[in-house]
Amino acid sequence: MNRLLLVFFAVAITAVPVSGSRLAPRIVGGTKVTEGTRPSYIVYVGLGYSDLRDVDGTQVIKSKRVINHPDFDFFTNWNDIALIELPEEVELTDKIQTIPINRYDVAPGTKLMISGWGAISSNPEVYPYRMRQAIVDAFDRETCKNIYLGILKDITEDMICAQAEEGGKDKCLADSGGPIVSHFDQAGGEVLQGLISWGHGCDSEYPSVYTRVGSYCDWFAQVTKGDVTCQ
Repeated sequence: MNRLLLVFFAVAITAVPVSGSRLAPRIVGGTKVTEGTRPSYIVYVGLGYSDLRDVDGTQVIKSKRVINHPDFDFFTNWNDIALIELPEEVELTDKIQTIPINRYDVAPGTKLMISGWGAISSNPEVYPYRMRQAIVDAFDRETCKNIYLGILKDITEDMICAQAEEGGKDKCLADSGGPIVSHFDQAGGEVLQGLISWGHGCDSEYPSVYTRVGSYCDWFAQVTKGDVTCQ
């Protein structure tokens, strides 16, 4: 069933203004939000894009619902993952395909590929029209824990650390939610290992951190009644 998408929480929650064409500097009117709840939002999913200027063969679908992980923590980035359910099955084409999810941990040193439309310059922020990609290496988790110890956030078993051998290649602003895959050198053989989550800036001395999707296989199966499974 091609109706469920795996996404990083922050990228899934894309606010769409529905009243008026300009965003005011403050909110006027509105309604009181109950403590502990999230504001409503509308999520549209774009499929088949590699260049934002080229819409040939693409699909845009309004989501049916977003399934946030119940234990997501904004401050620690634990459980930084969600599912988007679509109201209809996606039409698969040469541009739009599914990808298998790896259940097991990725070994340190494994070559991985990240991709997205994030900033190619952080000062000033410059964003590309065409999707970018970079090759990074899976980083030893214990070493990554020690690097981040007492500096930013805890590294858990539900995270992957990765860093490029050479500088100048990394995830950056607005790349969050993009995939990190293995077996990218095998046509049609890519395997999803994780989702871009957080890090210490762009192209810094610190490894970037990714949500390890294999940690959530049981949750996928539970909330989708077996429609999303891992290998």
